[in-house]
Amino acid sequence: DKPLITVRFVPMLEEPENTSTGWVLRVGVPADPEDTTRFVSYGWSNDPTPAVFTAATPLALAFAQDSTAFRDPRLTTIPHTMIASIGLRHSGGPTQTIDLSSTSNPIFRQTNGQTSTLSADFVAKTLVKLVNVRSIDFVLAEPSGGFSEGNILVSVEVIPRLNGKRERFDVYTDPQSNPDKPTVLIQRGVEPTALRVPRDVVAGLIDPRALQADDQQ
Repeated sequence: DKPLITVRFVPMLEEPENTSTGWVLRVGVPADPEDTTRFVSYGWSNDPTPAVFTAATPLALAFAQDSTAFRDPRLTTIPHTMIASIGLRHSGGPTQTIDLSSTSNPIFRQTNGQTSTLSADFVAKTLVKLVNVRSIDFVLAEPSGGFSEGNILVSVEVIPRLNGKRERFDVYTDPQSNPDKPTVLIQRGVEPTALRVPRDVVAGLIDPRALQADDQQ
């Protein structure tokens, strides 16, 4: 009746705001005097008689921790082989593009029409880092809604192939960055929490010249 925590799992393509959809798990009171197990119920959100069972207390209470523990630690969910291009906008300037559609080397396109060839190896390593990186830590936004007092390094738009959903994030300076292990803060869309990740993961997006082929540097 008075669960310690209620968690609702909403299937893909459902509306997360609709409280009548999804499976609901509730962690309740201890099931034994020593509190080694807890009562847990699980069933469809509008089911008046969901299944009730017991679970080890440490496992059951894992759901009662801060919601930060349930945040997606990934920077992007698009597989690196499915990225068609990456849009870059530095300091509010015009958008530049790393174009991966060519069958040969990637191309860096600037708004003035100028293009340069990028190293396929450098770009491939950058894409793998983007997909494989996991957040070191999560950082709440400042009261103004931003991070690091607006010291944005680059805004990024990852555009997938086959007309998939685009993913956007902003890269900010990290005031707690360690000189020995430099980091940046990354805000995905309008999320109120930023991901702290190693700076080298996005170094090629902050300065695309680092990705140029040797003969064009």
